Amino acid sequence: LRPRFAVLIPAHDEEAGIARTLRAVAAQLGPADRVLVVADNCSDRTAVVARAEGAEVVERTDASRRGKGYALAFGRDALAADPPEVVV
Repeated sequence: LRPRFAVLIPAHDEEAGIARTLRAVAAQLGPADRVLVVADNCSDRTAVVARAEGAEVVERTDASRRGKGYALAFGRDALAADPPEVVV
């Protein structure tokens, strides 16, 4: 039995490439797995495109705390309500 996975993707203004990334990830997931995109301080349509591809999306806006570490922590906290066994 394989553990339940979540793929956590921090994304800042990735509208142009997020769909391709999400399709590649989705092809490798099982039915109980999930993808969470953290649209981090985005000024483009990253969140809209990610949702259209079927990803779970949380949006983070914080002008003083910027960067990948903050986005990953935000995503980790979002996953806490229904934690997977493995986060990639």
